[in-house]
Amino acid sequence: MCSRRRGRLVATLVLAALLAPAALAEPPGPPGGHGRRGPGHFVEKYAAQLDLDPETRAVIESIVTSSRSEGEKLDEELRAAHRRMRELLSADEPDEEAVMAQVDAIGALEVESHKSRLRAMLAIRALLTPEQRSELVQIREERRRERFAPVQAACPGELESLCGGDEGWSAVHCLRGHADELSPACRDALPAPRHGRPRP
Repeated sequence: MCSRRRGRLVATLVLAALLAPAALAEPPGPPGGHGRRGPGHFVEKYAAQLDLDPETRAVIESIVTSSRSEGEKLDEELRAAHRRMRELLSADEPDEEAVMAQVDAIGALEVESHKSRLRAMLAIRALLTPEQRSELVQIREERRRERFAPVQAACPGELESLCGGDEGWSAVHCLRGHADELSPACRDALPAPRHGRPRP
């Protein structure tokens, strides 16, 4: 794990331990933050629009099932790793070497979770024709625009003055970083945070 990423993870874990001792009982969300809808959910949802044949849909379902199983196992391992970190940080005199080793263990599990999702997404992508991939991109972009429309309508001034006219999720992230400066209407329009996850 790079030193910068490791430093951020250490700071987050220590801050959580100091401010809320129970916060590390569970990770802040499942790795990849999916409620286990998993890779391929988007493709499955729009299978008819993409004109996927039954054989391709069956293969995708198999990939998704396998990915979900692997992801649930990684989720449990990560929860256990966070519980162990809580135990280490709760000691009267935490063992720095053990804490740093646990940081690496947590980071490795998070990386593996993202790799697992990416492997599934790449496997699904390989099953689609160029036309289907293009259609999927268009569907995603339409959905993103629809989801961003309420923010755009409620936060025109904030987007211009605070975020340089950014659009989409980069604008949403920017606005969240200026939460104290937003109007009530703008703040209410922001979608609830979703713990980062690569999407198919």
